[in-house]
Amino acid sequence: MEQAVPATGSQKLNFAHLPAFAGYLLHERLDDMIAASLQLAREMEYPLLKFFAHMSDEELLALSRLTQTDLLTHFINNTLDEQIDQSMKMWLENQLPLIEKDQIVGDDITMGSYIRKTIWSRFVSQYTDDMPLALAIMGELDCYHLRVDALAMKTFIRIQNEKLVQAHHALQESEALYRQAQAITHIGNWSWTVPTGRVQWSEELYRIYGLDPSGPEMTFELFESMIHPDDRARRIEQIQTSLRTLQPQPYVMRVVRPDGSIVILSGKNEVEVDATGAPYRMVGTCQDITTEYHLQESLREANRALEDKNRELERNNKELSSFNYVASHDLQEPLRKIKTYSDLIAGSEPQLSDKGRKYFRSINSAAQRMNQLIQDLLSYSRTHNHTADVAPVDLNAVLSEIRAQLDERIHDTGLRLDIGELPTVTGISFQLYQLFENLINNSIKYRKEHLPPVIKIYAEKVSGAQIDISGADINKNYHLLTILDNGIGFAPEFNSKIFEIFQRLHNADEYSGTGIGLAICKRIAQNHEGFITASGEVDEGAIFRVYLPA
Repeated sequence: MEQAVPATGSQKLNFAHLPAFAGYLLHERLDDMIAASLQLAREMEYPLLKFFAHMSDEELLALSRLTQTDLLTHFINNTLDEQIDQSMKMWLENQLPLIEKDQIVGDDITMGSYIRKTIWSRFVSQYTDDMPLALAIMGELDCYHLRVDALAMKTFIRIQNEKLVQAHHALQESEALYRQAQAITHIGNWSWTVPTGRVQWSEELYRIYGLDPSGPEMTFELFESMIHPDDRARRIEQIQTSLRTLQPQPYVMRVVRPDGSIVILSGKNEVEVDATGAPYRMVGTCQDITTEYHLQESLREANRALEDKNRELERNNKELSSFNYVASHDLQEPLRKIKTYSDLIAGSEPQLSDKGRKYFRSINSAAQRMNQLIQDLLSYSRTHNHTADVAPVDLNAVLSEIRAQLDERIHDTGLRLDIGELPTVTGISFQLYQLFENLINNSIKYRKEHLPPVIKIYAEKVSGAQIDISGADINKNYHLLTILDNGIGFAPEFNSKIFEIFQRLHNADEYSGTGIGLAICKRIAQNHEGFITASGEVDEGAIFRVYLPA
């Protein structure tokens, strides 16, 4: 899988995987994505939302739909450079709808990227179960955010610098206006006069450091003592390098506040020189980026976890391939020979005693059971999601095909199969066929000895809020497909255990089977983002309920 490489400088953004994913979001999940984004933004108290508080939910959704459609279209067309440049230009020229350019704060940039990446990552798992593809998509999204965040922060800093310059000129008229400008931008500034050692801090910088602006005046020694011990030597070296080279020095460092809390600060300093060209004063700005830093760390942790899961999936796939090969070839061939030779001996050796023939029949029966177990294990291992096979599936047609396939068993057992009107669902046709075939065969197998079996299947629609199952989405609707029979049933304590692989409730001599069929049903339901439950009473029949997203 091709890995995303961050586009830097003037390099054009050109993605291989994001356009198709953006098309999926635009054409299939746009409203879901918008609703999820607004919900997360409200949970995080996204600062920009306050400028839209006067709008109704319908108006806000309509506006979001327009902006998201425009953005996704640029993703699809790989024209993001144009979109980013236009957005930055509109911001700089104060042409943003409903918002003044200086009302945007640093949290708007970092939280906006975090919200978008979080929401998109949720839909990636619904878009594909191919982990390398999912990683590639998220990697390309990281490249996009790297470009957007870099340009946005550059634009933000430019705007803030413009405001600082304006505030500096206004300082001669009103010190109060200057302090207000610093509070709005959440940026503190400082100066250090080299010959005298005098340090001057703005009120906002005192607050960033957790100090009272009216307290003792800042000194270089006090400033140095507040730098985190692990960052202190590096920051002092940066200051000395800047004095020596007269070059600006951006920095990120940790500071330990008086209350023991640690904040992460970002800033940049410049050196002013006197008439002789010697360093005279160092000035700079400083911003608390603790929240943004930890958000980025969380994203990096999530990416590392995703990579670990991808490696684990690769290992599991290799093990599964090895198992399939062994089960398909190495295990079945000896069984075929056992069955063949036992049949040959039993049929060609007339001198065999009745006891000997009985033994050979037992050998043959055991070989057949072993072969069935291998076949069931193969079916279970191969029952994984086939995203490419997802399509609308008419369950009425599926059950009609199963009924035709079971015609002989229906005739032999006197089975009455009552099937109501069933929905069309989005899914994998052959897996849904296997699901219902297994459930019907299970009911036939565990029928009462002297009573014709009756199986009823019907459907209804329920909301996720009505489903008392872990993982059910309360914002979704589900098709509830109920399969009930009049068979021997089972004790209630087996309601959940019945879906465990190799879980058998009866002796193999009483009822054939390997204990894998219902485990396959559970996996198929999970593949379709659904659920399956069972309930029963001894001698009172069984009820299986399958929930599939509507």
